[in-house]
Amino acid sequence: MRNAHIFSAFKQAVGLAILSLLSACSHVPRHSEAPPVADATPPPYQIERIKRDLQLPPNVKQVRIHNPHGSVGIKSIDNRTLGAYEVVQLIGATPEKPDIQMRLDGDVAVVEVSYASDRRHGADTLVNGFRKGRVDLGMFLPEGPELQVTTTFGDIQVRRINNEVVARTRDGKLMVAGGGSIDAATESGDLRVFPTNAKWRKPMLLKTVSGNILMEVPMYGQIRLDAETSGSFGGQVALQLRDAGKERQHGQLSRGDGSQHIRIDSDSGDIYLIPLNAPPH
Repeated sequence: MRNAHIFSAFKQAVGLAILSLLSACSHVPRHSEAPPVADATPPPYQIERIKRDLQLPPNVKQVRIHNPHGSVGIKSIDNRTLGAYEVVQLIGATPEKPDIQMRLDGDVAVVEVSYASDRRHGADTLVNGFRKGRVDLGMFLPEGPELQVTTTFGDIQVRRINNEVVARTRDGKLMVAGGGSIDAATESGDLRVFPTNAKWRKPMLLKTVSGNILMEVPMYGQIRLDAETSGSFGGQVALQLRDAGKERQHGQLSRGDGSQHIRIDSDSGDIYLIPLNAPPH
């Protein structure tokens, strides 16, 4: 185990976001099986904070984080240690405890949150109208391995990493700032993307169903951007717009040789594009 002080900087960076989410212990996920009882008294709860880490061998190519019971915040670290700061809400007089796995599976490092009752009733099932518990994760990620992170109702925040990112959430908000390729999708949550350079290995893919999308577009790069929605376009990036059928509009932007592809798609959300004319410092 690493000393507790390595977590202090990260706690300052994501602590407010995590703590603000803790007040939502009685919040009902949008896809829950039953609404809470109208006059139900919120159950008692207690909070546990756990720190742990996992040394990553050189062969690890991917870090996979799956948390259907809360939010995930991720920040980079300059060594081969995958660090975790877990904020666990134990809800009810006799709470069910989560199983938080942090393990190596071949060349993949896995972080997974589950409850035993998930296998019988699913992660969204309520107990007397309330969640069975909540786990919010603050993660340190070393440079190199691809990041795959998924939640259901919980938010995802990825801050200034250079890893390739694949992020999925159903109802949560999603924010990614980084220098690698980004493949991010949410159904109803908003999506915000802030590239820190204009060169990535894979096409950038951004997708929502009803959520809005905001992106800083690196105008100094060799980019080809295609965006489509039945919602509206906004921002200061001038797109060539055309009718895409079915009440949808397609917007396009080309800079230089267009070798760096960006694909943005929303069923009904608005798309807002902000020009970034120089690399961020």
